Amino acid sequence: MASKYAGLNRASISYDYLHTNSTTHEFLFGAIVELVDNARDALAQQMRIDCPPHADMTGGHMLTFLDDGSGMDRREAIGVMTFGYSAKRLDPNMIGQYGNGLKSGAMRIGKDFILFTKRSDVLTCVFLSRSFHEDERLQEVIVPVPSFTLDKRPLVEDEEDMKKHEAEMSIILRYSPFKTESAFFAQFDRIAGASGTFVICFNLRLLENGEPELDFRSDLTDIKLANPVDRDSEVPEKEALRAYLAVVYSNPRMKVYIRGKK
Repeated sequence: MASKYAGLNRASISYDYLHTNSTTHEFLFGAIVELVDNARDALAQQMRIDCPPHADMTGGHMLTFLDDGSGMDRREAIGVMTFGYSAKRLDPNMIGQYGNGLKSGAMRIGKDFILFTKRSDVLTCVFLSRSFHEDERLQEVIVPVPSFTLDKRPLVEDEEDMKKHEAEMSIILRYSPFKTESAFFAQFDRIAGASGTFVICFNLRLLENGEPELDFRSDLTDIKLANPVDRDSEVPEKEALRAYLAVVYSNPRMKVYIRGKK
């Protein structure tokens, strides 16, 4: 591995496992539910699922998940990238018991994801990018996790921490959708309250014919599968995310908005 990344955080897996792990979700909506479950477990009152266009992204869109839950502190954010880790495991009322849903779900949705979270006056970003690993030909999984104070100063203790922070930000600004620090910090501003989490999946998966896997055009208040498993089925949850979530969360604990509509 290139020595310039020697001090950065690593996930406790090999790079090849990122794809293998994502294949646990054959059905794309099942992967999306993993991210919704995380918000419910964080006691969010609401989650907003959107698909903003982005010219540089595969398929022309990103898929975003914004919640007003408890967010994560820096220790928990780093722990997210340890497979099998879960701060929720001792609470039987929570769904995400094994610390794998975020990674498997997000990696199924797209090639890359970036997470912004806020708790206890600390802002933390988690960035997992297969594009970065492929470009740099890395086999170990490097996961930048920079943290900041509320006034957006780096949360570092010494010169070595600062060097690590600068290396992490360099990777994020190069490989994420946000190419400037102002664009990067604007994502934390999406979390309006004292805590919450904002997840962005980008470079979304494509079908074998090169077309986007998700259909954002046919219904501007929904997200549909471009190539549903059973196109002739009269079961809407096999094709439309809104119908699927309505079935999965028939006894909801939070409000879910898809493209602005509850």
